[in-house]
Amino acid sequence: MDVTVKHLICRNGKFYYRSRLPVQYSQGSKRELKLSLRTSDLKKAVPACKLISEKVQHLIEQGAFRMIPLQKIREILAEYITENLEGYARFLSNYGEITPQIREDGKKSMLCSIKYFEKALAENNLNAMSALAEADILLKDIPHNESDRKLMANEFLQAQLMLKRLEYERLTGKRFATEYSDTLRKEILEGSYRSAEEIREAETVHKLEKLICAYLSEPHPTWGTSMRDKVEQTLYLLVEFFSSEEDIRRIKMDNMLLFRDNVLRRLPARWKTMPGLRERPLREVIEDTGHEKLSLKTVNLRLDTISGFFRWCFDKNYVDRNPVSHLKIKLKEEPEERRTAYMPEDLVKLFGNLRRDKLHGWAPYKFWIPLIGLYSGARENEICQMQTTDIVLKDGIVCFSITKEGDERKRLKNPNSQRLIPLHPVLLDLGFLGYALSIKKERQTSDRRLWPQLTYNEKHGFADRFQKFFGHFNRRYVTTEKNKVFHSLRHCFCNSLKQGGISKEIAEALAGHKDESMTFGTYAKAYEPKVLKEAILKLNFELNIFEVLDVRPLPKETIRKQMDGFFQRK
Repeated sequence: MDVTVKHLICRNGKFYYRSRLPVQYSQGSKRELKLSLRTSDLKKAVPACKLISEKVQHLIEQGAFRMIPLQKIREILAEYITENLEGYARFLSNYGEITPQIREDGKKSMLCSIKYFEKALAENNLNAMSALAEADILLKDIPHNESDRKLMANEFLQAQLMLKRLEYERLTGKRFATEYSDTLRKEILEGSYRSAEEIREAETVHKLEKLICAYLSEPHPTWGTSMRDKVEQTLYLLVEFFSSEEDIRRIKMDNMLLFRDNVLRRLPARWKTMPGLRERPLREVIEDTGHEKLSLKTVNLRLDTISGFFRWCFDKNYVDRNPVSHLKIKLKEEPEERRTAYMPEDLVKLFGNLRRDKLHGWAPYKFWIPLIGLYSGARENEICQMQTTDIVLKDGIVCFSITKEGDERKRLKNPNSQRLIPLHPVLLDLGFLGYALSIKKERQTSDRRLWPQLTYNEKHGFADRFQKFFGHFNRRYVTTEKNKVFHSLRHCFCNSLKQGGISKEIAEALAGHKDESMTFGTYAKAYEPKVLKEAILKLNFELNIFEVLDVRPLPKETIRKQMDGFFQRK
């Protein structure tokens, strides 16, 4: 039974929508559209039929009923792509020899075109490259609607992208396609093909010397002038070995292994200070056989320096890995044996010859700095840059405050170097606070340095003058063993803590080392002075310092008065 509502029919008690499609939208034998309304109720079927009629009409008006299948459009473009590939191959064949410069210019031009089409497709910009006009030309002999035209324009842009990528590959010698295939299209357009930006980045040369200059120009708060000079000298060995123009990404672990074994391990020690060697090119310096070579420890330090540079390159995305990360040489001796602590007999000679009545040119800094080094474990420069304000009273305990505060010229090795160290009673018994009080009274100015005779040097900080004195004194009066130096006092301090059963965490807090543990290093507060002092009191150097110096400990009352005077207590 047919009813009067347009496109509504009833068959076997069920209602359907049926309409004949316009000729241009019919395909093959399919001439009409028939849909079940899934109801036997006329009142429900009528509005449902009208709704479908409106939607179908809207789709027809918008051109959503496609006339040309996508496969047909791609077949048209396949012929277009093949013609262009053949044409480009013929063009290059007739061009003659392609020089490296022409090849590079061509690659740059292709990358610009690739980027253009990638952007157009990402933005669905069908006006790019007159894509719509090209679609009209390609479809001129085929009945089509606006939807077909736009689809052809989009596929045309994809075809252009495919052509430019294939032309780029021909220039690089990677692929020489001359005809279209579905497999080729899928690989070039649908696979994980690199974008123009990714290709450009991969082919950008990041020159070694330029990156070294950039690295050195960045702020490095822990570097002094001496450290900066050493870093620069080490990194420019890379420039001499590889060349200033070397692409940083081409330097791999194998290359750095050659550098380590053929340069660092063959360099004469202190060659930059040797007339006749320092002016010679690197290839001649490493052939020298008349001088002692760098120690393995120094080689490892140089590798650490280079590794720091490559870590910076990695952070800046110039390299994808650090090629130096596993090249350090394993040393046979244990770490604590690389620098040797003074033996008790060494300490007797050291402090016995620092007495005022024994040392020619005696000065307070020559006497007190080694004593502080032994009984506090502080580093040489940390002591040499001390000010009177770095002696503090914390919870009733006199402490050294190792800090950069008070003078912009002060330096610390690393952030963990900032710490409190309780004064050992021996320093108080020897009258150190009395000396500090006298300096405090004498220097009522902004210059509060504890050692006025130690002047600042950009390269060595405040330690320059003391280093020269102690180096000569140590070799003349104490020992000729080259691994026993001022730092050996710090080794004595740390070793005594270890032998005294002091925990690793407390020892690291006193020495200014980083606590690597999550619990102590991240969440725990700094140790209280009382806890640190208990550790300090366990120091034992098998040395009677008062006997060696031929002095008696100050009376407790004298020490109390010195404390009151220094800290202005009433």
